[in-house]
Amino acid sequence: MKTVHLFLSIFALSLLFPACSSDDDNNQQQEETIQLDPVITGAKITYLGIPEDPNLDVIKSIYTTTVNNNKKQLMVREFFRDNISYGITTQEIYEFNASGTVAVFSREGANGQTVREYFYDDQQRLIGANLGAETPYRYFRFPQISENITYFEEISLPYNDPNAEVSSRYIIQFDENDNIIKAGKDFDFDGNMDSVNSFQ
Repeated sequence: MKTVHLFLSIFALSLLFPACSSDDDNNQQQEETIQLDPVITGAKITYLGIPEDPNLDVIKSIYTTTVNNNKKQLMVREFFRDNISYGITTQEIYEFNASGTVAVFSREGANGQTVREYFYDDQQRLIGANLGAETPYRYFRFPQISENITYFEEISLPYNDPNAEVSSRYIIQFDENDNIIKAGKDFDFDGNMDSVNSFQ
């Protein structure tokens, strides 16, 4: 046993006090450190429902998410009842524009499919959105009033239709770091917040 401790002690000392023969050289070497970002290619989440009543079925859902270029692409769900698979269904799909921002998001839910389409200006600021099932039925636009003020409006037609009428408007104020500092509803569409919520 003493031999093992002696060997470990010598090994530890050799790590703590390495030979310094190269320290006398005038040549200096620099170590290059490369920081690599972690790459996630997928995730899997399992939900298990075990009823208190032993006569009821055990339910399990496995959600598998695919990630590409650090962006969520697809999520599928496999549903089990008493360890019998009832198939795999697509739950979420993300599509991206050339600048890497989300252009379309689709989700399957209990009430059918929900689709969200997002539209951006040349500076990649969100300017419009459509929400619906197979066809959009709610439309939104986000006019940039100034560098730090944006409207969030629900409208009657797509964001780029000049005949769209505003049904509700919220005003959002940002600080220099694009954090929301104030938001409130503009009931009478006069460009002023009629009720103000402040954020810190």
